[in-house]
Amino acid sequence: MDAQLQTSRTPILDRVEPLPKPAAGAGSGLGQSVWIVVIVGIAAVWILRYGLPDWLRQFIALDLAPIQRGGASAEIVVLVLALLVGFAAVAIHEMGHVLGGLAAGFRFNSIRVGPLEFHRPFRISVYQGPGKWTGGWMNAYPTKSDHLILRGLLLVISGPVASVLVGCVLLALPFSKGLITHIFILALLLGGFGDLLPFGTGVSVSDGSRIWMLLRQKEKGERWMALMKLVAELGEGAMPETLAAEDIAKATAVRDNSVDIVSAYSIAYSSAFHQHRDGEAGAFLETCLAYSGFAAPATREALMSDAAVFQARRKKRPDLAEQWLADMPAVTQLPGLQARAAAAIHEARGEIAAASTELEKYEQAVLALPNPVSREITLRFVARWKSELQMQSGGQPSH
Repeated sequence: MDAQLQTSRTPILDRVEPLPKPAAGAGSGLGQSVWIVVIVGIAAVWILRYGLPDWLRQFIALDLAPIQRGGASAEIVVLVLALLVGFAAVAIHEMGHVLGGLAAGFRFNSIRVGPLEFHRPFRISVYQGPGKWTGGWMNAYPTKSDHLILRGLLLVISGPVASVLVGCVLLALPFSKGLITHIFILALLLGGFGDLLPFGTGVSVSDGSRIWMLLRQKEKGERWMALMKLVAELGEGAMPETLAAEDIAKATAVRDNSVDIVSAYSIAYSSAFHQHRDGEAGAFLETCLAYSGFAAPATREALMSDAAVFQARRKKRPDLAEQWLADMPAVTQLPGLQARAAAAIHEARGEIAAASTELEKYEQAVLALPNPVSREITLRFVARWKSELQMQSGGQPSH
């Protein structure tokens, strides 16, 4: 390996150091364990002193004989109904975030319940990432810059409050409650109280962690707000080089073992890349790669493709780009990433026709993406790249 690479300031990008391995369960930390111990302890003391609550005793004592007599078909019906009420519990939680966000001056962007994503104004897509059948999220961004911490707290806490409030109301209403109703109440209460625990993984962060961050970690709170704004602007059609430098600076002001750092630095990398500020772009991408262990598998694969593209298109090192391409999985969670890397490698070698062919393959894969926002953002990048290739071949840029 040449001396230049051995003294590289971007050792992972330049293949001097290996890509970090996924950090399973990263971010949960001591705080999650402490909170779990505290809540379990309180529940144990309550049960020892007062016994089980009536509603929980009724739930445990439910007569399942009619279901058992119904055979397998009845069990399947119960499982399907339990899944549906689980989704309903998630929907109530996320709608709580939506209402709280609107009240706090946020602009709603999208909401996910299980595998379904709903985008403003009236678009639906299918989510294919981690937690497809078990969770949800809401995406919004602040429209005002004053009192961001207080307004962010209202946005975050409104989800757990909605879950607990609806669960308590259903519990208190004087009507006969069957198995499915009790499952619904449990899902609401456990979802509401459980999400107040301050924990996180490589792909998600609890509301409790966000609340703690907003109250005790100002810079991280500002980063999160800036990141939401940047993501929303990209979703509404902004090109990365037009994003406000101030928002990018806030989004990249903190380095920690969280899911936010890769998202923030990925946007910073894209902005610098499209402005041809190659030194900054390489440094931003290096940070993404260094913290990629805290990212979802699909994000890690996309970063590997980014590394191949950057080495080929900006550093003119198709040999290093080929090494990144060789390390990518045969089948990636986001389709077409290999074709994207291959297009960059052919371009770096002056093989414009072959690069155009690979880019067409990538475009066809992008057209199949179920998420309309991701699809539209990526297609804008592809159109720009195709235009650049046409200019290199002596043709006129497409519009």
